[in-house]
Amino acid sequence: MSIRALGGGALDGDRLVRFVYLDESGIGNAKDDRFVVTAGVVVHADVHWKPLEQYLLDLVDEMVRPEDRHGFYFHGTDLFHGTKKTHRDIYPKELRWDVLRRLCFAVEKFHLPVVVGFVDRADPLLLGANPNDTVIRAQTVTAGLCLLQVEEYMQEFAYTGELATMVYENNNQCRTHIKRLQKQFLDRQAAPALRTFETHMLGKPYSTQHLPLKRVVDTANFVEKEDCCILQIADACAFVIKRHLMGKSDSEQFVAPIFNQLASVEMKLRLQGITIPIENPTPPARRFYLPQFPFWSKKQK
Repeated sequence: MSIRALGGGALDGDRLVRFVYLDESGIGNAKDDRFVVTAGVVVHADVHWKPLEQYLLDLVDEMVRPEDRHGFYFHGTDLFHGTKKTHRDIYPKELRWDVLRRLCFAVEKFHLPVVVGFVDRADPLLLGANPNDTVIRAQTVTAGLCLLQVEEYMQEFAYTGELATMVYENNNQCRTHIKRLQKQFLDRQAAPALRTFETHMLGKPYSTQHLPLKRVVDTANFVEKEDCCILQIADACAFVIKRHLMGKSDSEQFVAPIFNQLASVEMKLRLQGITIPIENPTPPARRFYLPQFPFWSKKQK
């Protein structure tokens, strides 16, 4: 018996939905974290999910002591520095860094497109009333950059009719803002007012086909990392990209496979420090200013 779509019709193809798993890095002390980064991996659930799960389970079995394995998940910062569940007193640097490299290599091994958004939290366009407010704004913007890259990727490279949904690691302080942002990007009435975001934050003017969103559907979803194993890969990507932006030479051994899988050529150039000229730029006085955008307003009609 063949599988039928809702309503009884035949399914059009066998690749209908992709899940995008995203996590952030760089939201700690501003003295240590100059850049805020959100990174995500685009996954075919039917094709990639179970092999990825097994890949991650094998890493746990190989590295983690049996008594620590229940409920264990990898965290990029802890692997690199040897803290918390992967403390240096138990797990040597060579082992921890090898696992971090293999988490990053997963995107190349499984051919997963990678999206990334990053901002310098010192950018005056992001400054809020206090440091926490600035971080929330930065996280919202980087999530928006990833969202636009997913939409562009889906329109240009995915199969006709294929859709994507966004899954973030749970973050209580900016969850509401990211949900509001995606709602605005989906809104046909609000989308034209948000195109300045596309132009000045991604570095190139997008055509009207990218907003409102057409291939990214539903609300932004938030889950705990321990409940969604693939978030470990997004976490590792965000962490090592942040170190790359900070100019840390030790990051290069980790970021190479990620760069090979970046969905956005423009973002790859930005990560390499190449300035992208913007056609007909908006004068500085009229540039994107976050509080003016409807997704930032706390009062929604």
